Amino acid sequence: MYTYIDEDNSFDGINEQSTNDEIIDAILKRLYKSCETEYVSDWKISFLSDKRIKNIVEDMLAAKIVEIADIVYGTSNYPLKIIQNGKKIIEENGGWLNYSAIEKRKIQANLLIQTCERILYEIYDNGYIALSIDTEDLFKGIDRLFAEGLIYESQKAVYRLTAEGFRVVETGGFQNWLYIGKKQEIFATPKIDNKNMNAAQRLNLINQIALKLQADYNTKNINAFLTSYGFKEGLQGSVSSKRTYVNDILIKSNEGLLLLKMAKDLGIDISNISDSTETEQLNTKQTPMKASKIFLSHASDDSKIVDVFLEFLETIGVSDERIFYSSKSWTGVGIGEDFLDRIKSEINEDTIVITFLSENFYKSIVSICEMGAAWVKTEKTQAILIPPFDYSKMEGAIKKTKIVLKMDRTFRITELKEYIEKEMGLSPMSNTKWEHKRTKLLNEIARVLKLE
Repeated sequence: MYTYIDEDNSFDGINEQSTNDEIIDAILKRLYKSCETEYVSDWKISFLSDKRIKNIVEDMLAAKIVEIADIVYGTSNYPLKIIQNGKKIIEENGGWLNYSAIEKRKIQANLLIQTCERILYEIYDNGYIALSIDTEDLFKGIDRLFAEGLIYESQKAVYRLTAEGFRVVETGGFQNWLYIGKKQEIFATPKIDNKNMNAAQRLNLINQIALKLQADYNTKNINAFLTSYGFKEGLQGSVSSKRTYVNDILIKSNEGLLLLKMAKDLGIDISNISDSTETEQLNTKQTPMKASKIFLSHASDDSKIVDVFLEFLETIGVSDERIFYSSKSWTGVGIGEDFLDRIKSEINEDTIVITFLSENFYKSIVSICEMGAAWVKTEKTQAILIPPFDYSKMEGAIKKTKIVLKMDRTFRITELKEYIEKEMGLSPMSNTKWEHKRTKLLNEIARVLKLE
């Protein structure tokens, strides 16, 4: 049952200055050499006190790398045997020292991710974060987020979210964003590269980059993005069409590899760059009709929270005459008008219908009628769930293939703002102003809905 070790001869390389991890590494390797069916006994290390030996054994037992036969209290006799987890550490990591170093790096990486999450959500809630000597624990997180392009320094030691930073928070947070990025890298199988990309594919790639930047960035941020890739000539402060502006700049570049990197960094799928025929169709496709009006379909019992959404529309520049909201006299049905006739006249192919789904909504006959009319007459629809109403309760004509937003802490209000600005032909609000307004809106939503 027992194998005996002669004093310190089996523990070369360790001494009284050795750390506990180094001593555990030596003991584990010695146990690995012994017969796995036997316990190693009398492994006396003369320079270790009984108390330190006891602590080391307890650490090894807690790590579940050894088991003990019995303990003779008052002595340093701890008969040990290596178990499966201990053998695995030797075979896969070369010993306890390598294993513990890897585990420590994992812990540090997880702590960094948590710090990044904390920073992002603090900026998301407050509009910015200011660093000082009291926030030294955040510096590494700031460096990581800055390198990822999720924050920018608006003034010395004051940081705000970029457009991508807002998206990261509103789509699940930093850790989720990292996980999705890793999955894309694992499963991405690009069919083209810089060597075999033809002229038509290059033009289409440029067009996709331009479309992405048009949708996600204002002109200032587009210029910053282009500058980071070396495009410094021809930059302008104000442009009539962001898409055309980007196309005109990128078309002058012969660096296909650089274009591919830009596309990848923007999250564009480059695995199916289209050929010339598809490119021509894309470039000649007519621009969809801009929306002339927004119709807020809701139950009257939910008007308190929809009032907050009305404030949001007014904040981003939608005028009262371009909104139909029946719960307000100046945006709803006038005296003497037929309610249903007015609804029919308001919903057309150029109307954005935003439907606020809740238990109250599905109890309202008028709301169900509005849903049906929207389904028949327009493609510009967006559903928003009012908590505690959830996705599983959705019914009727709402398309399950469309993204449904939820008015909670993950509310993707920035994307909705950009969609409305684009469809309504509004001038985008500056990032600084929007961040302030956005924080106030989300806080008001949380207050009305009593979100934790």
